[in-house]
Order: sequence, then C-alpha cells, then structure tokens
Amino acid sequence: MKKATLNLEGVDSFFIQEAYKVLRSNLQFCGQDIKVILITSCHENEGKSTISLHLGKSFAELGKKVLVIDADLRKSVMASRNLNVRNPHGLSEVLTGLDTFDNSVYSTQYEGLDVLMAGKYPPNPVELLGSKHFEELLNSLRDTYDYIIIDTAPVGLVIDAAVISSICDGTVIVMSDKVRFRAAKN
Repeated sequence: MKKATLNLEGVDSFFIQEAYKVLRSNLQFCGQDIKVILITSCHENEGKSTISLHLGKSFAELGKKVLVIDADLRKSVMASRNLNVRNPHGLSEVLTGLDTFDNSVYSTQYEGLDVLMAGKYPPNPVELLGSKHFEELLNSLRDTYDYIIIDTAPVGLVIDAAVISSICDGTVIVMSDKVRFRAAKN
C-alpha cells in the first residue's frame, strides 16, 4: 500500500482533539451498526474535509481500522490541503475501472488510518456515486474496515451527498455560524 502523510491543523491542541473525541463518542453511542458515516455541509469551506480526517484519526487512535473516502468528485480540496500526494488516482478511477482500490488507497502515518482520495474530476460525478459499483465497493470494504468516513460535496450545492446517504449508516452535517436556518432546514 502506498503511503501519504497527513498534515492536520490542531493535532497538538488539547481542546481541538477533545472536540473530535466528543464527536467520535457521540457516533459510537449511535450503535454498533453505524460503520459508514457520510460527512457533508450546507456550503463549501465549512470544514467537512478537516473534520472527516480528524474523525478518522480519532477512531484510529482507538485501534480501529478506518478508511476516509474523499467523495467530493466536483471540487475536492482534501489532497491539496491535507496530504503530500499530488494528482493521485482515487475514487473516480476505481469507480470507472481505470484503477483498482488496492492501487489507489493510501496508508497514513496514523496506524489504522487509510485514505482514498477523489482522483480526477469526472464529467458525471452523481452517476458514479449513485452507481452499483460504489455500493458494491462500500459493501466489500465493510469487512475490512471498522469505520468508513465519506467526505462529500456540500449538500446545499449539489445532490451528491443525498444520493450517497441511502447507502450509508449515518450522516453528519457540518455547519458554520454563517448558515441560515432555511438552508440548514432544507
């Protein structure tokens, strides 16, 4: 498996790490059947990718095997902001058959935490994410990973997260204080 280094802000901050432990604990209290967790937001730049990676790290610290999937196939920033890998193959190549999962997934410096990046931007992201191939991929990965965290495009902008949510066990919506009540309600 290829190796990537995660660059996460706040890893040295006690209060930030405690906040992720609270989120992790709340998700664990939802039940043992919550394995595939979708993370989305109303708008872009609300921190969903950062939260996805930190949450994955937090689960891995418990000795869990965790996969973070960057499913923002429209405007991903995960690799460019948080990883030392440039132009990696990822989810889009796996779903189109251009590459395999094993050749596209990266381990990180955190024991038990793997990352599957978005890959190249496809012309048909919602069709790929709503395909049987994505559902089959997730189902096969449930046997390998204790938790799968899926970072998606903002649900307030495109339909991708809503399409994926039907094959996930739970959803976390990240909201900043700038989100209006009407946007959060929809």
